Amino acid sequence: MKKKISLCLGWWGARWFIHIWVYKYLEEQGYEIQEISWTSMWAIVWAAIALGMTADEIYEFIKKEFSYWKLIDFSFWKWMVAGDKLFKKLSEVYGKTKVSATSTPLKIVATDLSDCSMKVFENELMLDAVRASLSVPILFEPHKIDGVPYVDGMLSENLPLSVLLWDDILAVSTAMSLECKYKTTKDIGTKSFNKSLYNNEAISLYKCEKHVDLIRPVYDDIDFLDFHKYDKIVKIWYKAAEEYFRKQ
Repeated sequence: MKKKISLCLGWWGARWFIHIWVYKYLEEQGYEIQEISWTSMWAIVWAAIALGMTADEIYEFIKKEFSYWKLIDFSFWKWMVAGDKLFKKLSEVYGKTKVSATSTPLKIVATDLSDCSMKVFENELMLDAVRASLSVPILFEPHKIDGVPYVDGMLSENLPLSVLLWDDILAVSTAMSLECKYKTTKDIGTKSFNKSLYNNEAISLYKCEKHVDLIRPVYDDIDFLDFHKYDKIVKIWYKAAEEYFRKQ
């Protein structure tokens, strides 16, 4: 009998590629995913999974279609990414597909900038939900849906456990360890932001009354902008998933 689980996935820049290989391991071991929740850039990948792609197909799909730097269109007057190129690519990939149309139930989390509340997309267009969820503040322009501006869901709940219905949850955090070293001004900013993610996730874990297994291996040599390190990232996390489940 297949083991049924819910998946909750956290975000932290380029480190979100790890989720592809956690999924690959679950796929190979015959796990049945009942529902998925996630936030930010990782929404691109889990939307693909829910639409029926395998882990290997998603890996090639992301490398080919979502080259991070090719989809950046800088708005100089606002000093942030406009997101028009990305929205066009999302339109090509998802078309008019709604979040509710996927074979696996999805919960895409964003933050309503008008009142700072958490928004859970379940029946909206996939391209709108994904674009809203990955709108990292300061980096991306907020995405408006029916006049309401949305930004990254990680501000509300980086590990969106509260939106899941099933009791058996696997949560995957991509946060760096609190012991990660810093040498430059950028490193200080990275460590400070990472600490805020830790606190955010700790609150979600504390409040969750369901059974949660958390995977958060240490690999601090991968920074949040290391999008070019595809192969290194996925190898690290396939091994991490394998080691974690071997102990269960």
